[in-house]
Amino acid sequence: MRSFFHVRFFAGLSLLGVGMLLSSCANQQAPGGGPVDVVPPRIIATDPPNNTVNFRDDRIVMELDKYVDQRSFNESVFISPHVSNLEFDWSGRSVEISFGEPLRPFTTYVVNVGTDVVDLNNRNRMAHAFTLAFSTGPDVDHGGIEGRIFPLRPDDPLTGVMIFAYRLDGRDADTLNPEKVQPDFVTQTGDGGAFALTHIPFGSYRVLAVRDEYRNLVYDPEADQFAVPSGPIVITPEDTLRTDLFLAMSREDTTAPRLIRAESPERNHIALTFSESVVLDRAGGARAEVADTVTGRALGVRSFYQQTTPATTAMVVTDTQDSTVFYRVTVAGVRDSAGNAISSLASSIVVQGSGRRDTLAPRLAGISLTDSARSVDASPQIALTFSDAVVIAHPEEVVQLTDATGRAVRLTVRTLDPARLDVEPSLPLVPLSWYRLTVRLDSIRTWNGGRLQDSLRIVHFRTFDPDDRSSIDGKVLDRFRGDLPLRYMVRAMRVARNQRGEETVRTDSSGNFSFQNIPEGEYVLQAFLDANGNGIYDAGRPQPFRASERLSALTDTLRLRARWPLDGVLIRFPR
Repeated sequence: MRSFFHVRFFAGLSLLGVGMLLSSCANQQAPGGGPVDVVPPRIIATDPPNNTVNFRDDRIVMELDKYVDQRSFNESVFISPHVSNLEFDWSGRSVEISFGEPLRPFTTYVVNVGTDVVDLNNRNRMAHAFTLAFSTGPDVDHGGIEGRIFPLRPDDPLTGVMIFAYRLDGRDADTLNPEKVQPDFVTQTGDGGAFALTHIPFGSYRVLAVRDEYRNLVYDPEADQFAVPSGPIVITPEDTLRTDLFLAMSREDTTAPRLIRAESPERNHIALTFSESVVLDRAGGARAEVADTVTGRALGVRSFYQQTTPATTAMVVTDTQDSTVFYRVTVAGVRDSAGNAISSLASSIVVQGSGRRDTLAPRLAGISLTDSARSVDASPQIALTFSDAVVIAHPEEVVQLTDATGRAVRLTVRTLDPARLDVEPSLPLVPLSWYRLTVRLDSIRTWNGGRLQDSLRIVHFRTFDPDDRSSIDGKVLDRFRGDLPLRYMVRAMRVARNQRGEETVRTDSSGNFSFQNIPEGEYVLQAFLDANGNGIYDAGRPQPFRASERLSALTDTLRLRARWPLDGVLIRFPR
């Protein structure tokens, strides 16, 4: 290596000292004993220094403050514009990076070292991506983009997500395909999901966050999580830095579910298993057909319903099967959670009929409220699940809710599935009050006209104590809203790991929101512009590009105490 590091390391050392140092570098072992090392590695010096101009060399040198896993470092170096065939020459804690091709004249180069670098002592990761900028001309570009990603799942790591930036100037944005084209500029997220793309030229950019599973610097649908912004980003001499770019990670699901297994546990049922969790779309004509594979004669289907656990299974209730016959089962109106309809090439399967009799009488398998439950919300959604398909002629007569005085409470009862009944009070219940839920099963018939095992089920519960709850009121501030009556969705997310959960409310047309009767604890709030009015955040799409809905930052942690409402909370959208 030919750099100032040689002078710095070896000048004035005796031959013995040099030998000891080389031995230490070769072993790359930190001293043992002492407290556990939790300090992340850092790059402490570079040659050339940052922002060097008129650079003419064919290599750079970096020094770290501790020994690192060399492979993790080598794989975390990204240079923009791209330079091919990099070579790494290590000497202790310093590395010389040689370029495999001549650099372009009058060009700013940005060397990013990502946060996947780990030290040798305790596998500590770099806390922040490191950036070195130099120019082969007289000036270094000064544009920048800073922001933060939010995880798809609460426990997903925030570090190590790749940030791709594509220059749109001189390029047809509609044909830009991140599945095939590598980005012009790259960095990685650090602690807290923060990132910074620095020293980029002025111009228009498309930014894409990618959890790059294959480390190939392209977006691989379904394999990679992604996040896209709500529009293009423009960096100008008058506005050199775009801050507060907030990106929420998501995952594409374009693969249709498939019917992969069927079995007949007994002569009136066929259990189906799908390749992923599915939903039976009643409005979309969910149905199952069963036919003899030889004669084509249809076998009557009494019911078709989804089983609660696991969500990859469904049950077909049939007329009595013939154990000597093979049947073809064909389903329709089945989709996954992303809305993909079942593949027409994998929507049917063959199963042999069964001659076994069903000896288990259908029953009420569960009520989502346990008896003597306390602190129940004022508008509880109560689910009644049955062990098999049932026929309920008058759902409103099956369930009755009364207060402590015996007065009936009006209910909304829905049969969304042949094996499930959903119940909800039409109006909020009175806080700190006891209620009695009575389920009359004698009017329910099984799929074959029989009766359930039980005739009555009773559950008592008490609603929450207002003295244990509180409220959060505030306003969404968005300078782009103008005079438009835009509406936002606001999420209040509990911070404590053992108290995960969230509440969601819609703002009024002026951006005001109110969370009422929520448990005390620590919360962070975030809002998004509900452009399509469906109440669900639209993450957009990388290819073909579709912008996401606008997203705010997280508020500071709000410590909510019972009986101490929080007022005047402001949620600000970025520019």
